[in-house]
Amino acid sequence: MEKKIDEKLKDLLNSRKQKKVSEKPQEEKKSLLIKNINKEIFQITGDDEVNSFLKEKSLEVLNLQARTSLTLGKIFSEVELRLAGNRYTGCYVKWLEFNGFNKMTALRHRNRYKLYTLCEDDFSKEVVAKLPYRQINDICKNENPQSIIRTIERERSIDILDNMTLDSISFQEKNEIMDFDFNNFLTHLPKKETLEKLPVDKQKTLFNLFKKIDKILNEI
Repeated sequence: MEKKIDEKLKDLLNSRKQKKVSEKPQEEKKSLLIKNINKEIFQITGDDEVNSFLKEKSLEVLNLQARTSLTLGKIFSEVELRLAGNRYTGCYVKWLEFNGFNKMTALRHRNRYKLYTLCEDDFSKEVVAKLPYRQINDICKNENPQSIIRTIERERSIDILDNMTLDSISFQEKNEIMDFDFNNFLTHLPKKETLEKLPVDKQKTLFNLFKKIDKILNEI
Protein backbone atom coordinates (compact mmCIF):
# COMPACT_ATOMS: atom_id res chain seq x y z
CA MET A 1 0.00 0.00 0.00
CA GLU A 2 1.29 3.40 -0.98
CA LYS A 3 2.38 5.53 1.92
CA LYS A 4 0.18 8.37 2.98
CA ILE A 5 1.31 11.92 2.33
CA ASP A 6 1.91 12.65 6.02
CA GLU A 7 4.10 9.56 6.34
CA LYS A 8 6.12 10.58 3.29
CA LEU A 9 6.62 14.02 4.80
CA LYS A 10 7.82 12.47 8.06
CA ASP A 11 10.29 10.27 6.18
CA LEU A 12 11.55 13.27 4.22
CA LEU A 13 12.03 15.33 7.40
CA ASN A 14 13.83 12.46 9.13
CA SER A 15 16.18 11.97 6.17
CA ARG A 16 17.00 15.68 6.16
CA LYS A 17 17.67 15.65 9.91
CA GLN A 18 20.02 12.67 9.51
CA LYS A 19 21.82 14.44 6.67
CA LYS A 20 22.30 17.57 8.82
CA VAL A 21 23.64 15.48 11.70
CA SER A 22 26.15 13.76 9.41
CA GLU A 23 27.24 17.07 7.85
CA LYS A 24 27.63 18.88 11.18
CA PRO A 25 31.02 17.34 12.19
CA GLN A 26 32.44 18.18 8.75
CA GLU A 27 31.20 21.76 9.00
CA GLU A 28 32.65 22.11 12.49
CA LYS A 29 35.98 20.75 11.27
CA LYS A 30 36.08 23.31 8.45
CA SER A 31 35.31 26.14 10.88
CA LEU A 32 38.20 25.22 13.17
CA LEU A 33 41.07 27.69 13.12
CA ILE A 34 43.46 25.05 14.47
CA LYS A 35 42.80 21.68 12.87
CA ASN A 36 45.87 19.66 13.78
CA ILE A 37 47.87 18.92 16.91
CA ASN A 38 50.44 16.26 17.65
CA LYS A 39 48.44 13.16 18.53
CA GLU A 40 51.51 11.43 20.00
CA ILE A 41 51.39 13.61 23.13
CA PHE A 42 47.87 12.37 23.83
CA GLN A 43 48.83 8.82 24.71
CA ILE A 44 47.77 9.58 28.26
CA THR A 45 45.73 6.43 28.84
CA GLY A 46 45.84 2.91 27.46
CA ASP A 47 42.49 3.46 25.79
CA ASP A 48 42.73 4.79 22.21
CA GLU A 49 39.13 5.96 22.29
CA VAL A 50 39.71 8.01 25.42
CA ASN A 51 42.95 9.41 23.99
CA SER A 52 41.08 10.47 20.84
CA PHE A 53 38.42 12.13 22.99
CA LEU A 54 41.09 14.05 24.95
CA LYS A 55 42.72 15.18 21.70
CA GLU A 56 39.43 16.53 20.37
CA LYS A 57 38.77 18.40 23.62
CA SER A 58 42.27 19.89 23.47
CA LEU A 59 41.51 21.09 19.95
CA GLU A 60 38.39 22.76 21.28
CA VAL A 61 40.41 24.49 24.01
CA LEU A 62 43.14 25.61 21.59
CA ASN A 63 40.62 27.02 19.14
CA LEU A 64 38.78 28.85 21.89
CA GLN A 65 42.03 30.36 23.17
CA ALA A 66 43.21 31.30 19.66
CA ARG A 67 39.94 32.94 18.64
CA THR A 68 39.74 34.79 21.95
CA SER A 69 43.31 36.07 21.57
CA LEU A 70 42.67 37.23 17.99
CA THR A 71 39.39 38.88 18.93
CA LEU A 72 41.01 40.69 21.85
CA GLY A 73 43.91 41.70 19.63
CA LYS A 74 41.53 43.22 17.10
CA ILE A 75 39.65 45.13 19.81
CA PHE A 76 42.82 46.39 21.50
CA SER A 77 44.28 47.48 18.15
CA GLU A 78 41.13 49.41 17.26
CA VAL A 79 40.99 51.15 20.64
CA GLU A 80 44.71 51.97 20.66
CA LEU A 81 44.41 53.47 17.17
CA ARG A 82 41.34 55.49 18.16
CA LEU A 83 43.03 56.91 21.25
CA ALA A 84 46.42 57.55 19.61
CA GLY A 85 47.63 61.14 19.86
CA ASN A 86 48.48 63.70 22.52
CA ARG A 87 44.85 64.49 23.19
CA TYR A 88 44.25 61.08 24.76
CA THR A 89 47.65 60.40 26.32
CA GLY A 90 47.37 57.65 28.92
CA CYS A 91 43.73 56.88 28.13
CA TYR A 92 44.53 53.60 26.42
CA VAL A 93 46.28 52.14 29.47
CA LYS A 94 43.51 53.40 31.75
CA TRP A 95 40.91 51.80 29.49
CA LEU A 96 42.82 48.49 29.57
CA GLU A 97 43.02 48.55 33.37
CA PHE A 98 39.33 49.37 33.58
CA ASN A 99 38.66 46.16 31.61
CA GLY A 100 41.06 44.05 33.69
CA PHE A 101 44.06 43.95 31.32
CA ASN A 102 47.57 45.35 31.51
CA LYS A 103 49.54 46.89 28.65
CA MET A 104 51.86 43.92 28.05
CA THR A 105 49.05 41.37 27.94
CA ALA A 106 47.18 43.55 25.46
CA LEU A 107 50.32 43.91 23.36
CA ARG A 108 50.71 40.13 23.10
CA HIS A 109 47.16 39.82 21.77
CA ARG A 110 47.67 42.76 19.40
CA ASN A 111 50.88 41.21 18.04
CA ARG A 112 49.14 37.92 17.30
CA TYR A 113 46.32 39.74 15.53
CA LYS A 114 48.84 41.87 13.61
CA LEU A 115 50.64 38.77 12.29
CA TYR A 116 47.35 37.04 11.55
CA THR A 117 46.30 39.92 9.29
CA LEU A 118 49.54 39.42 7.32
CA CYS A 119 48.70 35.78 6.55
CA GLU A 120 47.47 34.89 3.08
CA ASP A 121 46.65 31.19 3.47
CA ASP A 122 45.15 28.78 5.99
CA PHE A 123 48.52 27.20 6.81
CA SER A 124 50.12 30.40 8.06
CA LYS A 125 46.90 31.43 9.81
CA GLU A 126 46.90 28.17 11.77
CA VAL A 127 50.61 28.62 12.57
CA VAL A 128 50.07 32.12 13.95
CA ALA A 129 46.95 31.04 15.82
CA LYS A 130 48.78 28.41 17.85
CA LEU A 131 52.27 29.92 18.20
CA PRO A 132 53.36 30.63 21.78
CA TYR A 133 53.59 34.31 22.67
CA ARG A 134 57.39 34.13 22.86
CA GLN A 135 57.65 33.28 19.16
CA ILE A 136 54.97 35.80 18.27
CA ASN A 137 57.09 38.41 20.02
CA ASP A 138 60.25 37.27 18.21
CA ILE A 139 58.59 37.63 14.81
CA CYS A 140 57.20 41.07 15.64
CA LYS A 141 60.65 42.25 16.74
CA ASN A 142 62.06 41.34 13.34
CA GLU A 143 62.64 44.19 10.89
CA ASN A 144 60.31 42.53 8.37
CA PRO A 145 57.68 40.28 10.03
CA GLN A 146 55.82 39.96 6.73
CA SER A 147 58.81 38.30 5.06
CA ILE A 148 58.82 35.65 7.80
CA ILE A 149 55.13 34.94 7.22
CA ARG A 150 55.74 34.71 3.46
CA THR A 151 58.61 32.26 4.06
CA ILE A 152 56.42 30.09 6.29
CA GLU A 153 53.76 30.07 3.56
CA ARG A 154 56.25 29.30 0.80
CA GLU A 155 58.06 26.49 2.62
CA ARG A 156 54.96 25.17 4.41
CA SER A 157 57.12 24.85 7.50
CA ILE A 158 57.86 26.68 10.74
CA ASP A 159 61.50 25.53 10.89
CA ILE A 160 62.55 29.09 10.13
CA LEU A 161 61.43 30.08 13.62
CA ASP A 162 63.98 27.74 15.22
CA ASN A 163 66.79 29.84 13.76
CA MET A 164 65.44 33.16 14.97
CA THR A 165 67.94 34.44 17.55
CA LEU A 166 69.59 37.80 16.96
CA ASP A 167 67.73 38.00 13.65
CA SER A 168 64.58 38.68 15.63
CA ILE A 169 66.13 41.71 17.32
CA SER A 170 65.73 45.11 15.73
CA PHE A 171 68.68 46.87 14.09
CA GLN A 172 68.79 49.46 16.87
CA GLU A 173 68.86 46.77 19.54
CA LYS A 174 71.71 44.96 17.73
CA ASN A 175 73.77 48.14 17.73
CA GLU A 176 73.06 48.66 21.42
CA ILE A 177 74.23 45.12 22.17
CA MET A 178 77.42 45.53 20.14
CA ASP A 179 78.20 48.92 21.72
CA PHE A 180 77.58 47.77 25.28
CA ASP A 181 80.81 47.68 27.34
CA PHE A 182 80.59 44.30 29.05
CA ASN A 183 84.00 44.67 30.70
CA ASN A 184 82.92 47.91 32.34
CA PHE A 185 79.69 46.24 33.43
CA LEU A 186 81.58 43.37 35.08
CA THR A 187 83.85 45.71 37.04
CA HIS A 188 80.78 47.38 38.52
CA LEU A 189 79.19 44.21 39.82
CA PRO A 190 78.55 44.75 43.54
CA LYS A 191 80.07 42.64 46.28
CA LYS A 192 77.91 40.38 48.41
CA GLU A 193 78.24 42.76 51.37
CA THR A 194 76.91 45.62 49.23
CA LEU A 195 73.96 43.56 48.00
CA GLU A 196 72.97 42.69 51.56
CA LYS A 197 72.54 46.39 52.30
CA LEU A 198 69.86 46.75 49.63
CA PRO A 199 66.15 46.47 50.47
CA VAL A 200 64.85 42.91 50.29
CA ASP A 201 62.70 43.56 47.21
CA LYS A 202 65.70 44.89 45.26
CA GLN A 203 67.82 41.96 46.43
CA LYS A 204 65.21 39.60 45.01
CA THR A 205 65.07 41.51 41.72
CA LEU A 206 68.86 41.36 41.29
CA PHE A 207 68.95 37.70 42.28
CA ASN A 208 66.34 36.83 39.63
CA LEU A 209 68.23 38.83 36.99
CA PHE A 210 71.51 37.13 37.86
CA LYS A 211 69.81 33.74 37.56
CA LYS A 212 68.58 34.64 34.07
CA ILE A 213 72.04 35.87 33.03
CA ASP A 214 73.63 32.69 34.38
CA LYS A 215 71.14 30.55 32.47
CA ILE A 216 71.83 32.39 29.20
CA LEU A 217 75.60 32.12 29.63
CA ASN A 218 75.35 28.39 30.35
CA GLU A 219 73.58 27.91 27.01
CA ILE A 220 76.52 29.35 25.05
